[in-house]
Amino acid sequence: MKFYIQLKRERFAYCKRLMLSKKTIMRINLTCIILMLTLLQVSASGFAQKISLSEKNITLQQLFKEIKIQSGYDFLYETAELRRAKRIDINVNNQDLKKVLDEVFSTQPLTYFIDQNTIVVRKRGTPTFESVTEFLNLINIKGKVTDANGILLSGATVQVKGGGRGIITDAKGEFQLNNVNKGQVLVVSFVGYKTKEVTVEDSENITVVLELNPALLESVSVVSTGYQTLSKERATGSYDVVGQEILSKRPVSNISTALQGTVAGLQARENQDGSVSFLLRGAGTMSTNAAQPLNVTQPLVVVDGFAIAGFDFNNINQNDVESITVLKDAAALSIWGSRGANGVIVIQTKKAKGGKSQVDVQAFTRVSDMINLDQVMRQANSADHIKYEKLAFDRNLFLSQYAGGFMEIGKSLTLAQEQMFAFKNGSITEAQMNAELARLSAIDNRSQLKEHLMQRALVNQANINFLGGGDKLQTAASLLYENNQEGFKYRGYDRFVLNVNNSFNATRFMSLNFGVNVSYRKNDASGSSVGELEGLSPYELLLNDDGSYGVNLRNYNRLEMSKLPLGSFPYQDWSYNLLREVRGRELINDNISARFQGGINVRILSGLSFDGKVQYERRKTTSSSGYNEETFEVRNQVNTYVEYNDATKVVGRTFIPKGGILRSSQGEYEGLSLRAQFNYDKVIAGRHQITAVAGTEVVDELTTGITNPTAYGYFPEKNQVTTPPYGYGSAVDQLRTFTSTTAAATIAGGNTVLSWGSNRLAGFYGNFSYSFDGKYTLSGSARSDASNFVTDDPKLRWTPLWHIGAMWNIGSEEFMKPLTWLDRLNVRFTYGSTGYANQTVSTKTLISISTSPSTITNTITGTLGTPGNAFLRWERTYSTNLAVDFSMFNRRLSGKVEVYNKDGRDIVGNISLPAVTGATSARVNNAGISNRGIEIELGTLVNINPDFTYNTNITYSYNQNKITKLFFPALLAFDMLAGQYVEGRPVGSVYSYKYLGMIDGVPHVEGPNQTASSMNSVALHNTGLGRTFLQYEGTSIPPHTLGWINNFRYKNFNLMTVVTGTMGGKFRRPIFSYSTVVGSSKTTVDRFVTDVFAGDPSIPQFPKLDELNFYLWDRYTPNLDGLVESSSFIELKEINLEYSLPKSIANKVSLSNIRLFAQARNLGLLYTNNSENYHPEWLPGTYRPVRNYTLGLNLQF
Repeated sequence: MKFYIQLKRERFAYCKRLMLSKKTIMRINLTCIILMLTLLQVSASGFAQKISLSEKNITLQQLFKEIKIQSGYDFLYETAELRRAKRIDINVNNQDLKKVLDEVFSTQPLTYFIDQNTIVVRKRGTPTFESVTEFLNLINIKGKVTDANGILLSGATVQVKGGGRGIITDAKGEFQLNNVNKGQVLVVSFVGYKTKEVTVEDSENITVVLELNPALLESVSVVSTGYQTLSKERATGSYDVVGQEILSKRPVSNISTALQGTVAGLQARENQDGSVSFLLRGAGTMSTNAAQPLNVTQPLVVVDGFAIAGFDFNNINQNDVESITVLKDAAALSIWGSRGANGVIVIQTKKAKGGKSQVDVQAFTRVSDMINLDQVMRQANSADHIKYEKLAFDRNLFLSQYAGGFMEIGKSLTLAQEQMFAFKNGSITEAQMNAELARLSAIDNRSQLKEHLMQRALVNQANINFLGGGDKLQTAASLLYENNQEGFKYRGYDRFVLNVNNSFNATRFMSLNFGVNVSYRKNDASGSSVGELEGLSPYELLLNDDGSYGVNLRNYNRLEMSKLPLGSFPYQDWSYNLLREVRGRELINDNISARFQGGINVRILSGLSFDGKVQYERRKTTSSSGYNEETFEVRNQVNTYVEYNDATKVVGRTFIPKGGILRSSQGEYEGLSLRAQFNYDKVIAGRHQITAVAGTEVVDELTTGITNPTAYGYFPEKNQVTTPPYGYGSAVDQLRTFTSTTAAATIAGGNTVLSWGSNRLAGFYGNFSYSFDGKYTLSGSARSDASNFVTDDPKLRWTPLWHIGAMWNIGSEEFMKPLTWLDRLNVRFTYGSTGYANQTVSTKTLISISTSPSTITNTITGTLGTPGNAFLRWERTYSTNLAVDFSMFNRRLSGKVEVYNKDGRDIVGNISLPAVTGATSARVNNAGISNRGIEIELGTLVNINPDFTYNTNITYSYNQNKITKLFFPALLAFDMLAGQYVEGRPVGSVYSYKYLGMIDGVPHVEGPNQTASSMNSVALHNTGLGRTFLQYEGTSIPPHTLGWINNFRYKNFNLMTVVTGTMGGKFRRPIFSYSTVVGSSKTTVDRFVTDVFAGDPSIPQFPKLDELNFYLWDRYTPNLDGLVESSSFIELKEINLEYSLPKSIANKVSLSNIRLFAQARNLGLLYTNNSENYHPEWLPGTYRPVRNYTLGLNLQF
């Protein structure tokens, strides 16, 4: 009462100073009395809670946690004060809460009191006035958490600093915390954002605005499998997530390129067009082309929960992508069944959230270096070209030497060889020949090629994104336009992508969503190709000095052509010129695709919901190749199909009308996917979390194609075509070409060609996970798929796919708490089975039907195509995965280590068949493939000061691939050198001949029993059993893969570098083509002839005079042991720089953010381990992506 009287006096004096009325003062006193009674008494109903507990040597925190579970009471305390508390032993059964607390606190330096559902713990001996004053300062806080653009953040954590209490924001980004002291600090955090501390003041409604933390690599806290979303803390499977912190900083045209260097175990190989092909954890199946194992090993691509047709990222707007998850092991893949056998890439697009709308506008321009002709072409320079032509001519390196006469008209020569034959035939003197050869040797046509056929590639892209909506309806929409002008003139594309996603909360228990994606791409391939450039001799010019078209030789011998009565042919001008050809053709490909997605989610009970989803996809591709009369294509085709008698020089009937030529085709894809799924996600008693899905889906895909008959006499300006006057010809209605008076001929393109393909799949699946106390998780899944590509017997078409998994969050164990430097430590384990329906094999024997009657039987005939396999079954892979995830020193160092073993069984491979069966081999389930490996990811986050941070992420993987079983005994040398699969060796094995040098002017290699075998015979190559004499060199698929991303942030600047590399593989260095002949066709000499001129002893020398079998050497020479080198390299792939203008500047122009960015890509090799410093993935003669530079601007409204 002394306290009460003193308090009363103080309040009376204060009120008197404020000149309050007596009535008001009485009300205040009464309020104080009521407050005192509330504070000094405990609700009887609260103390009536019953507690049962038996534990020894536990901390008060552990006790409080258990009491909260049983009673629902929260505890409010200072963590520092609990450190002085003693551990306790407790053994109570159905005892009142008050008695339990009294007993516990009787021996502690602490005391407590209760307010409603909160137990306040304080240091014993605290003055009553201080305790009451503190309690009077307790308020209930309500608030919301948003990002800088006002987007509400659901799932953010709000904790009382040092108080041990916290809460998660709800779906609307809102939270409420009761009994918080004024002056206390709230710590608000959200993954990917900077943690913020807010001091509690008088206001009971607060809004916390979080800023993005660009330094965080683990910004995505959930794993999306396409069927469900799991917390990282409960995902037992193997996965990698690439979020906005990487994607937003890499301006790309194809989203696949943004994955380079980011995911351990995902080997990325860039294609000519800049897209990327992937190989995940080694080759697990055998393609029909053994030399190209990536053909059938591409991962499944999933967008917003549905697989998309084909391995094509072009229909995805990269600006729409929120995150990309790569699923690797059986736990992650089994839910996708047979389609996920090679891995799954799950793409989640951006979704609107309730709150402030956001508009994002971005544009960039990318300019590239000129294409390096030394890289894309293997051709020798003019001097070396003519030097070899002269050497070959003098040594009689002919196969079918031009001898003159009308029937030799098809033996086109080079300009240099025309001079040589003219001298040989006495038409010119040796001095004249040498003078002309010297003139040609000094010509280099590359300057003209660059001026008239090439350009700097240029890409312009503009995109607008909209995110917005309210509580009922949320919309995400985007529109992208991209114009790409390639490195060759008249080649490129225009691309449009429209994407709209709507979510509608119809009722409190039901939501609907609908999305549409429409993309259109128009490709123009009218420009020249690398092959056409190499078809020119290096001394052939596109234009003469007077601007007229230069002489480009093709198809025909000019001397014999000059003897024809060209004026009587439909076209008198029968010449060819590449520039003229390019200008006279239009090669267009149109691709339009539409994807519609719809879904309904019904919340049935607490934790139980139903998802119904549908996707319909339609794609149409139209190809059109038009040639006008200026092109050699048209003039040659029309002139060829005429009746001609060279003896009388009379031209008869013309079978093709004059005018242009149009070839066209169409292809269509139609796919329907239906899915019904029940979801269960429930936390029971605060310690048990159960997550489960169960459902079924059906996929039906249909592919059709038609190649139309070729249209002749085509004049697009008149909208006119003309049917060939004598039809297209057949075996019974024979036409003629000008070089043949008896042999039958048909006009190309006379038939309509149809194609059809169907892929149907049905599946039932279920996935279950149980987590206890946030520390222990068990998971399992089962799925059964049926495919129309597997066996004739419907009962055998189903296959069980499954996995089991476990996770132990060791870092949350009590015995780990003393390790304060350790933030996180998890152990994961999975084992399971995946399946693959190999679509390169038919269960039925396939027959190839002729398109015209046989000249012998006058009937349509058929030939055996592929022998059927009625016993075809699923390919199975059993996978084991063990992983450790860790984070330490306040996330300054984090990462994971995974080891895996993939055991592939019943893999489809080749077996030998007797020729009497109609085929020499068949494909059956007779093989096995093993993939074992380790993956390591390490990341650092260093906050040097508030303005400067640095983080790096290193990924490394090693894969050991081996074919464990394959019955194919007839392993001939040429098969093995072409990449044929060999038991005991990896997919992509590289073999070589041991080169023994030149013996009597002929190169030799080592054969069986170390005998010398001449290259003048192909017996060893064609019929020798390769395993007895070929040398195994290694694998063309590098087992080691490296990625390294560095990120530097200083104030508003951000710099990111990307380094990629592979190690441990082998490749064959290019060598001169020894079968290069002269005198019978237009000769092309490659630049590796210089190695032979230089006398390199590791390769053969030129054939001697009158050598007849030199053309056989090429069976051996590309495969010599001295040409095999390491394919290891490290490449600086990208440098990205961005700058965000200060908010104050952006706000002045009504923008929330202005960001400038720049990128330099394909910057060159940092390390290589081969004698010529080649890029092993881009050897000479390949279209290596060139260095390019990007400048762009991003505006946020």
